[in-house]
Amino acid sequence: MSQGAAVDELEAAGLEVEVGDPAYSETVPAGKVLSTDPGAGERVLDGGTVTLTMSLGKERYDVPKLRGMTEDQAQDALAELKLDFGDSTGRWSTTVPEGRVLRSDPPVGTTLRPGSIVDLVVSKGPQPVELRDWVGRSAATAQAWLEERGITVDASRTEHSDTVAEGDVISMDPAGGSQVHEGDTVTLVVSSGPELVAVPDGLRGSGVDAATQALEDLGFEVRVRNADGYLGLGYVWSVDPESGTEVPAGSTITLSII
Repeated sequence: MSQGAAVDELEAAGLEVEVGDPAYSETVPAGKVLSTDPGAGERVLDGGTVTLTMSLGKERYDVPKLRGMTEDQAQDALAELKLDFGDSTGRWSTTVPEGRVLRSDPPVGTTLRPGSIVDLVVSKGPQPVELRDWVGRSAATAQAWLEERGITVDASRTEHSDTVAEGDVISMDPAGGSQVHEGDTVTLVVSSGPELVAVPDGLRGSGVDAATQALEDLGFEVRVRNADGYLGLGYVWSVDPESGTEVPAGSTITLSII
């Protein structure tokens, strides 16, 4: 019965009515009488009191929003709603910090019986990226590959190299094979090619010994040959490469003497 109908019937029988604390029920709808004390069929003195227990309906709880909580906080929130924590599973995430809840299973808003199991998916943070070894390879290609994976690239430092082509990577930090995460920085040292040195002026017409010394002081190798029409004078007739030309340090300069 509804509370009103039950009160009317009891009072018509000469009994007093009290309403006790309500209780949940899987079978009696909310707002209906769940039980009486004394119970139906029991004898009671005229004018005695009958206590009604009204039904709250089925006891159910909605899964709360747990995203962003720590695992302990999420378990406490579930316990407050008489829901039981099951298992937690780790997943990579670039949006939720490591150790924080990504989602629940069943999801937020799902209505459950008390004691139902709720599992958690917990962030492991960003998935690590294993760096390729870009040494000796294109710095532009390396930078594009890294930036596609959310890695910050510092390629501002350049160095001369006789062995690594211009625009390729000389070294990287961290090294290839290391693991980094989104937002980390990888530093690339980029080759600007061999160091170029200008062949000095004033060699033509100078003595071969003086010209040789001047070139060797600049780190050049020197090769001496007789010019066509060699007269044995010992003076420089021509220079190859010509004076003013920029060539890699350590290059060989040929002096033709007359």
